[in-house]
Amino acid sequence: MDVLSIVLGTSGALGSLGTVSYWLFTRRLGLRKVNHEEIDARVNAALGPIHTDISGLHGKIDHLVEHTHAVLKNEIRDALDPIKEHVTALSTKIEPLWHALVSGALNSAEILHHPHPERREIDELLDHFRDNVLTRDEEFRLRRFLVQIKNWEQGQDLGFPVYEREPAAAGNLLAMLDLVKIYREQQRV
Repeated sequence: MDVLSIVLGTSGALGSLGTVSYWLFTRRLGLRKVNHEEIDARVNAALGPIHTDISGLHGKIDHLVEHTHAVLKNEIRDALDPIKEHVTALSTKIEPLWHALVSGALNSAEILHHPHPERREIDELLDHFRDNVLTRDEEFRLRRFLVQIKNWEQGQDLGFPVYEREPAAAGNLLAMLDLVKIYREQQRV
């Protein structure tokens, strides 16, 4: 036997061994695939009734949720009806108080309004307050003037004349300014 025969014989044996190994490997894969398909089929068969039961339960729960929502909506509406009546009654009782407050503020503005050339800026701010067109900047300027007039003492020079009843009127208007603003904003809504 020569070397070539030994090499060819060994190569043939190794080739046969590789072929047998490949055949066994693919057979195992086929068996695994069959096993996986069989397991999947058994699991699906076992879970099928549970899936059907869950679907049925899901439908029942959806119906209950819709029904509960409608019932809650009706219950809340029924519970709020008496409160709505009370709020309406309170609103009719409070509305005259708001009107009195606004009237008091406008009366104080009229007391502070004088046709004097040195008070032209104050008069314009008071006119804008009365007409409900006061800007934020104008409101700050009006507040500054009202504080000066409120704190004015006899003989003090503010750069414009201040009359006897004006400190009290300025204090009243200053106290009511925010409330009048709130009321006017509510009326716009």
